[in-house]
Amino acid sequence: MKKLFIYITLLPAWIIFLIMVLFLIISSQLPFGYTLVSFILLGWLLSVGLSLQNKVPTELMGSVTFFKINIFYGFIFLFVIDFFKIEQTTLLIPFQLYGVYSFFYSLYFVSRSLVIAEEQKKVRTDRYLGTLFLFWFAPIGIWFLNPRIKSCIK
Repeated sequence: MKKLFIYITLLPAWIIFLIMVLFLIISSQLPFGYTLVSFILLGWLLSVGLSLQNKVPTELMGSVTFFKINIFYGFIFLFVIDFFKIEQTTLLIPFQLYGVYSFFYSLYFVSRSLVIAEEQKKVRTDRYLGTLFLFWFAPIGIWFLNPRIKSCIK
């Protein structure tokens, strides 16, 4: 499984960009289109996060288990909401708030891991904030992030 994550992470930037953009374009025509686009983004974040973990010093490594829980929460939450066509109610607000938190935690974890893998030392928040925004706007950020990710993994 780890080899699959590394393989996905080492794909050329243009392939990842095309996958994201093509699914974004055709997502309005598919029954679960937007969920599929979100799955692609979450899957890419998962593969990058797990591929970088053996490049990060153990004393600086974040909780990989908590990262996996948050990614899988995103997968499950999006699937349940879209598959069962659950309408917006006040009962869903706590689950949606945690969904937003889990997405931003995943962005934080992956961006922090990338910068630590590059510098091999503890980094301040301002050092990985730009990387977080590049992950957040993935179709644009992939062009800047992919060479950095490849250099850390190889």
